This record gives sequence, C-alpha cells and structure tokens, in this order.
Amino acid sequence: MSGNLAQIVEDNLHLLDRNLQLECELAALKARLGRAARMARGLKGSAGSIHAAYGDRPIPRDLAKLASEYRNIAERLEEALRL
Repeated sequence: MSGNLAQIVEDNLHLLDRNLQLECELAALKARLGRAARMARGLKGSAGSIHAAYGDRPIPRDLAKLASEYRNIAERLEEALRL
C-alpha cells in the first residue's frame, strides 16, 4: 500500500509541476495578446490623430492612405484577438 501511496504522491507532484508550467505559458500568451490589443488601439489612435490634425481641411492623399492602413491593420488585429 505504501508503494501505491508513493506513486500517487509522485503523480500529484508531477501534475502540480505541469500545472505551474501551463500557468506560466498562459500568462505569457495573455501578455502577448495584451500587447497586440495595445498595438491595435495605438494604430486607431494614430489614424484618429491624423484626421484630427486636419480638422475640416483636406487631408493629403498619402496621409489619408496611411490613416486608412492603420485603421485596417487595427481592425484585423482586433478581429484576430476575438477568435
């Protein structure tokens, strides 16, 4: 019986170790997702800043295209984060 108990304890210690590893991996993935979400917000903010800087004036074509690209990339990032 004591051999069986020792095996149970060993198995549980192994499971606890694996759980800790998985928690660390999950924390790292959450951090990466957080960075991606902040990047998306930053891109949207940059696009908004371009538009705000010009107010009612026409935005130069290259800047308008850049703002559009920022917004498109941000939307794709946000969509990927929702999956």
